Amino acid sequence: MKDILSGLLHVPVVEEEFKDKDRLPLYLAVGYEIRMFSILDMDVLFVTPRQQLTFAALKKQWEKFVSITGLQCVICGDEYTRYGRERMIELGIPLFW
Repeated sequence: MKDILSGLLHVPVVEEEFKDKDRLPLYLAVGYEIRMFSILDMDVLFVTPRQQLTFAALKKQWEKFVSITGLQCVICGDEYTRYGRERMIELGIPLFW
C-alpha cells in the first residue's frame, strides 16, 4: 500500500503503527483493519471494514474515527461495486480502492 500511495502521489509516504487503538470503542477497534500513513508530514488513517456495512453505518463510523482520533480517515477496500463507490462519494466518505 505504501508503494502504491507513494507512486500515485509522487511524495514520500511512511507507514506507521496506529498506537491509539485503546481510545477507540471496541466495535471500531475490532471491526476495522487500521493502518496509519504519514504523507508529507500529515497523518492519515486508512481503515478497512472487516465485514460489509450499510452506507449509513459506514458514514457514522467514519465520522466517529475522525472525531475520536482527530486525524483524516479514508475507507479502503476493493469489494465495493460501482454503485457503492458512487454512493460513498455522494455521502462524502473519502475512499481508496
